[in-house]
This record gives sequence, C-alpha cells and structure tokens, in this order.
Amino acid sequence: MLLNVVYLLAAILMLPWVAWRRLSGARPVAAPWTRLTGGVTVAAKPTGATRIWLHGVSVGEVQLLAVLAAELRRQAEADGRAIDCVISSSTTTGLEVAATRFGTEHAFPCPLDFTWAVDRVLDRVGPDLLVLGELELWPNLLRLTHRRAIPILVANGRMSEPSAAGYARIRPVVRRMLAAISLVIARSQADADRFTCLGAAAVTVTGSMKFDGVRGDRRAADVERLRGLAGFAADDVVFLAGSTQEPEERLAALAYLAARDRHPGLRLVIVPRHVERSAEIAALLDGLSLRWSFRSRLADA
Repeated sequence: MLLNVVYLLAAILMLPWVAWRRLSGARPVAAPWTRLTGGVTVAAKPTGATRIWLHGVSVGEVQLLAVLAAELRRQAEADGRAIDCVISSSTTTGLEVAATRFGTEHAFPCPLDFTWAVDRVLDRVGPDLLVLGELELWPNLLRLTHRRAIPILVANGRMSEPSAAGYARIRPVVRRMLAAISLVIARSQADADRFTCLGAAAVTVTGSMKFDGVRGDRRAADVERLRGLAGFAADDVVFLAGSTQEPEERLAALAYLAARDRHPGLRLVIVPRHVERSAEIAALLDGLSLRWSFRSRLADA
C-alpha cells in the first residue's frame, strides 16, 4: 500500500511533463490511462495452450523477444504442445513494433506498477509464464506474479556495473524482488555475477540473444532486395550507425565524410534509437550536403 502512495505522488508530479510531451509533439507517453488502470485488451487465451507473457520495455527488447517467441513456437510445435505468446511494452515505438510482430490482439501496454493495475492485467492476460526482457525490476509486478505461483524468467539479463552499484544500496529490497524470479538467463558472465551478488538464486549464461535474429548471409534474398531498394551496389561497403542518439548522428556523418574521400563506394545507414528524431537527422544531413532517403519512402517499404 505504501508503495502505491509513493507511485501516486510521483505520478502527480509527472503530470505536467506528460501533458507537455503530448501537446508539444514530442514522443508521447504510451497509453498512460490504460497503464494506470490496467484496462488492457488482449486476445482470449486458447483452450489447452500455455500462455507466455513477454515484456520488453522498448523496441530493442521487443525485437529480441520476437526472436525468442519464434523459437519457443518452433520447439512447442515439434513437441506437439500449444503455446500462445502475448507481449507488452512501455513505450509508443515498442508497442508499434509489438503490434507488427505479434498482432494487435496480442500486444498491449505494460501496466504501471500499481497493485490494482498489475492484478487487473494478470486477470485479463492469464499467463502461465512471465518473461522479462533484459532487466525490468518492478516490485508489485514481481510480487503479485510470484504470489499467483506464475514462474518469472529474465531473458538476456543485463546488469551494468553502475546499475549493480545502485541496486546494492537497497540490497534487501532488491534481494526480495530477485527472490520472485525463477531464472535469470544472463547475456555474459559479468552480468550473471552481478545478478548473483545481488541475490538472484538461479542464473545461467547463454550469450547475448540479440545476435540470434541477425542474418549473416549477405546473399540472402531479403538482403539483396534491401540493397536494391537502397540503390547500393554489391561491392559497396556500408557504414552502419545503429541505435544512435544525439550527437552521435553528427559524429557518424562527419566520420563518414572523412572516410568517403578514401573509399568512394562507402555508404552510410543511420538507424536512430528513436524514430521520432528522423526529421531532425534529415535536417542535419541536409546541412552537411548529404543526399539521403527515409527507409519508409523507398519502393516496397
């Protein structure tokens, strides 16, 4: 109950910021009312199927969990079992990708960590397993899910050194949260050691799952199609600046210009972390006299 009061006070203090983002045209907060009330809409659970609730905070985690879901479906089909994956996200862009990858009836906003919102979503979703992408430690979500005897798994567990140091300051609280987690699948031994140090009981290391969905064959049909759409020649070298934030696009563009003088076939691809910044990046490229195109404007986008 005390935690709900703390959350409510924080929510009241954040209201002006939420309103400003919505009115100013900045990236809006994803479905604030639905997340506050837990009034999500999700497809009915198929009879006899194991329902897996996947949660990824934003685009990167959602993409990772989509790869995991595909592998889980493949294994379930091979074993003659039925699974049904639904996914939640906390950001507008994450929800858009989730709806594209899983379908709108299987994607929904993650509830804010109020007891009533979490309980309502658990009632509506009815999961048999909760899978959290990388690191999402929300006390009520973990406690209420664990209280229903629903296993909780952390996939591609990530615990940076600064995060571990911060959590260590409230170690007893973090230890109780981690006690609700059935298994942490860490991306590296260093991450695993930090989880263990903070109190996680079951931790294993698999390597980064983000590489599992990467296509390594440059001659694959979809790769050739994308190359053709972009107007790249087969022997062009691509300078990729991925998941960028300000001022990384300017640094990448300047580095590209410097390298292009020595490598005329060099091409630049910028993938911003937040797609809403595309117009801003386009203006930057215009200022550097670089020709550019949005992926969405290419033929067959």
